[in-house]
Amino acid sequence: KQRNRTNNENRYYWGVVVKCWQELIQNEWGESWSAETMHEFLKDNFNYTEHYSEQSGMVFKRTLSTADLTTTDFEAFTERCRRGAFENFGAIIPLPNEDLFLNI
Repeated sequence: KQRNRTNNENRYYWGVVVKCWQELIQNEWGESWSAETMHEFLKDNFNYTEHYSEQSGMVFKRTLSTADLTTTDFEAFTERCRRGAFENFGAIIPLPNEDLFLNI
């Protein structure tokens, strides 16, 4: 059995990943989003499953909660968030304990 995300992972996510994304949205779109709104955006875009309905032929996306993610799954989620920032805005979100000068 794997354990749920750690307090350090949680602090990194809210203090670095969410804050960097908030700055990106502010700088790129001119919009100011709360931390909770940013969290919902990140979950919707980087923590979901897709389900195919044979009846309708459509694919449905279901956003997942981050509350019960294991440490491994939570790191995979934050990696998708970092990759999304780079792919969409060319921004580098530092890894935990990494000291970078961010130009976002």
